[in-house]
Amino acid sequence: MRLPSILRTAAPSVAIQFTSRGVSGIALGRRGGAPVVAAHAVEPLPAGAITPSLTAQNVADRRGVVRAVSRVLERLGG
Repeated sequence: MRLPSILRTAAPSVAIQFTSRGVSGIALGRRGGAPVVAAHAVEPLPAGAITPSLTAQNVADRRGVVRAVSRVLERLGG
């Protein structure tokens, strides 16, 4: 079954991952019609900046996380 065009979206070209140790990201491109990793970046986080939890606040150091995400996106080219 094919979805109507209004419901179809393009695949994202950038992915960001958050862990307690850092922020990482990749940017996808195309070469010869095939998807390829065009850029990647990893930025460490200060200890305790992000804590995995289902029931508590996850981000303790908002500024540190924002700085790391900004650096990753800058290195990915956007």
